[in-house]
Amino acid sequence: MSEAAASPTPRPVRAGAVLMTIAQVVTALGGFLTTIVVARILGADGLGAYTVALSLLLILGAIGSLGLENGIAWSVAGRRWSPRSALRESQALALGLGLACMALVLAARLAFPSAFAGMSVGVTLIAAAGLPFFISWQYARFLAVARDRYEAFVVPPALVTVLALVLCAAGAAVDDVRGMVAGLTVAYVLTAVVALADALRSRLPADGPAGRGPLREAVGFGIRANAANALQLLNFRIDLFVLSAVVTGDELGTYATAVSVTSVMFLMPQTLAQIVFPRVAALSADAAGHAQRAIVEAKSLRHVSLLTLVSVPAVAAGMVVAIPLLFGRDFDAAIVLGLILLPGCALYGIASVLAATINGRGLPGYSLRAAAISTPVALALYAALIPTLGETGAAIASTASYAVNFAITAVYYRQATGDRVAPLLVPTRDEVRDLRALARRRAGR
Repeated sequence: MSEAAASPTPRPVRAGAVLMTIAQVVTALGGFLTTIVVARILGADGLGAYTVALSLLLILGAIGSLGLENGIAWSVAGRRWSPRSALRESQALALGLGLACMALVLAARLAFPSAFAGMSVGVTLIAAAGLPFFISWQYARFLAVARDRYEAFVVPPALVTVLALVLCAAGAAVDDVRGMVAGLTVAYVLTAVVALADALRSRLPADGPAGRGPLREAVGFGIRANAANALQLLNFRIDLFVLSAVVTGDELGTYATAVSVTSVMFLMPQTLAQIVFPRVAALSADAAGHAQRAIVEAKSLRHVSLLTLVSVPAVAAGMVVAIPLLFGRDFDAAIVLGLILLPGCALYGIASVLAATINGRGLPGYSLRAAAISTPVALALYAALIPTLGETGAAIASTASYAVNFAITAVYYRQATGDRVAPLLVPTRDEVRDLRALARRRAGR
């Protein structure tokens, strides 16, 4: 393992890392600016509604997609499914799944109205209308990354963030919360149109297995992998709904600010994980690629560790300065909440790269076990701490649950690969040189 890890980073991963860096800067900056604009126009109460609406899309999108995006990446990268057939059949499925998710959102809103940050049934349905389009562009981008088209993979998240910034601001100015939510939904619709148009223009090859067999195999893999992803996202976002039911809208908005700011800690690790996953899947499909797979796995962990070490102090310092300056003094309490969340967010990001390797090796059951253990712990912490400590309890429970998830995922990573995680989290000079070379390359361009 040590000899393999010393080899240069594979070219496709380096190319993906460059594009990932650019896209994540855009995504993080756009998301951060959106929270600032919404907070300035609608206040903390409106920001709470925005965060709940966005969380609806993310949670129901993850559950409702059945994880087929992971199945697409695994199947197409491993030459188990024709790319053209994958696009056609997955997009048809996206529509049906999205409509089913909208029905689930309506049922949840009617059953638990206090958990939706004061949004009416109509506004909640406007938010839910983005679900079919969210699932659509997720499927399209994972098909792209399975074919090493990294630019088509990273563009949709950046595009939807930029569109949401403009459209949510315009909608909030015109029609308060309803307009803001409508702007968010339109951003998802437009992104789906762009992603689908790009996929159609790319002249997808028809070679490879097609029909219901590959679809069933991809769905089966996706469901196994998605169960873990959905539980992890539930772990990450359910605190907002629990908190919404027990605190005021202003307190929810303050906590949402802390969540938004600290979320930058795992944006880049998660995108790196999405790039590593199909790469590991492709190398696992060929016995001759196992040595190269070891390089990808080791380098990805060392890179994410290095990025985390750099990001933690930068984000902490940034919160102290940026929150009062950009959001206003009414949001000062978000600084303490953010500092509580920060260690957990750092570990959550690293865990996503561990899980990507596990899933790429075709062992999503391990990721599911890790999620099945850590998520009940998180729910128990939320139930115990939020009613008594409010937003502070939510922050403590969240960061503790992220740490538990990291520890359990590390155990299953060793079972999947035979490698201990701790040594692989120590960056070497090679990783520092990689990042310096990446920065020089981008500056030269």
